[in-house]
Amino acid sequence: MPYYSPSTNGFYDGGGRPADAVMVTPEQRNELLTAQYAGKAIVVIDGVVSIEDIPGPSLDEFLVATIAAIEAWRDAEERAGVKFTFDGHEYDGGEKSRMRLQDAVASGIGSSGQFFWTDESNEDVPMQAENLSGLYGAMMGARVEQGFRIHVRQRQMKEEVAGLDAAGLADYQVGWPASPEPTDPDQPA
Repeated sequence: MPYYSPSTNGFYDGGGRPADAVMVTPEQRNELLTAQYAGKAIVVIDGVVSIEDIPGPSLDEFLVATIAAIEAWRDAEERAGVKFTFDGHEYDGGEKSRMRLQDAVASGIGSSGQFFWTDESNEDVPMQAENLSGLYGAMMGARVEQGFRIHVRQRQMKEEVAGLDAAGLADYQVGWPASPEPTDPDQPA
């Protein structure tokens, strides 16, 4: 006769089985294995073997996981940097660019008039010290503005998920809201 052990979640024939093993018929073993492969749980209560659905995460577990996803999104968005415009050129405002520009401004390197900063189009833009300071100010302003938008969005998301049930949390899409599809002004609504 076969046996099932809940401590090992395994089946045994004959001796050498764990102390908690309970006897099952060959037919039961086949049913239990089929159910187990289908994602069901085998449970033993008072020596009786049965099959149960594996419970999904609780509402609190869903909420904790969703809040963690929102916070991970926020961290990734903050690391992504920002693009900004200064004096008619678009520039990268990421962390590495910020550090390089901060060093350039602090060193006064643009005072010789022989310095440039490369824009997003890979064009070298001549820079004097005052241009570098202005560029740095524009970068920091764009970074602060984007950081605030990220902060506001993550707060909105946390408020949105606070009242959702488990199904709503499972379906919740973390991130920026989807942009509405542009409409053709010549087409009737």
